[in-house]
Amino acid sequence: MSLNISVQQFSSSEINSLMSNTAKYFRQRKLNANDIQRYKNDMVGNGWLDTSQTIGLGTSNGKEVIVDGQHRLAAALESKVMPKFIVVRNVPLESFKVYDQGRQRTLSDAFHINGNGWEDGANYLSNTVKMLYKQHCTGFPNQSITHKHHIGTGTLFDWAVKHYPDLPDVYGSHAKAFLKIQRAALGPVSLMLYLKVVWDPQDKELCKQILNYLFLKADYKLLSSRLNQRAMRGKVCVATRKQLESVTQKLNDQPPLGTVWDTAIEYIAKWRENNTNAEGKLPPGANKNLSDVTLFAYLTAWNLCRSGKSNYKNVLRKALNKNYNAWRGPKVL
Repeated sequence: MSLNISVQQFSSSEINSLMSNTAKYFRQRKLNANDIQRYKNDMVGNGWLDTSQTIGLGTSNGKEVIVDGQHRLAAALESKVMPKFIVVRNVPLESFKVYDQGRQRTLSDAFHINGNGWEDGANYLSNTVKMLYKQHCTGFPNQSITHKHHIGTGTLFDWAVKHYPDLPDVYGSHAKAFLKIQRAALGPVSLMLYLKVVWDPQDKELCKQILNYLFLKADYKLLSSRLNQRAMRGKVCVATRKQLESVTQKLNDQPPLGTVWDTAIEYIAKWRENNTNAEGKLPPGANKNLSDVTLFAYLTAWNLCRSGKSNYKNVLRKALNKNYNAWRGPKVL
């Protein structure tokens, strides 16, 4: 039997009938509530677009059943938004074996395809946008969002363009510095970009000072490593040594900021090593991996620098043992 293709806007009763027949006469995979919610949020929020993806219907025991598209139809039913779908009928039931085998399009892919500046550093931009969206939904940049906030890649793309239209420009202006900081293992580019976006509106001058300090520290680590490697080979590099001396002097010219910042980072790193039981010790959504602890350390260090408190060791101790205001973002402890 040949395939029959049409465009159809299903009614609630038609979807209910299809889903009932499918449950009785065709063994479909279990419905995923998160996927349904994500589609539903897109439909309700006008983020659902007409695409070439089809609803595949076949026949079993003389009844029409859903071979492909059950989550989209379930979302349409729950949302009471009834999009038009391209519907393919007479789909062989055994075709389920080859559905959903392709590579899923990511937010990074969407940025790259869109262009308009978003293609440069698309991977970094996508990771930063995910952190910003999580903070928007939960107050925490790394906490898992609940299913009611799940949205599709297209809707998240639109959210980023609407709320952070200048993000590609911010990345472009600081890419060189952020990449160097990442190479020196002081933090990933996406984290640096997130911190820049979050910190800058709070205190532009302090944000500039801290990112410059991290850039100098990255220079110091990379130059020191280069000198050590050449020394092991019996070589001397006068130019690199002079560069290192210059960077060291610049770092020494920022003792208040540097002392508070480094103490906060070292204190939390040491706490991470000693704290073998993370349960009840880390903020919601956090775990003991390096990126989480680095983020916590950086946010805490920012708050310490911004508060100007001299008893920062006591503040750190309270942050680790009692509350986690630092984790939520740029608030003063």
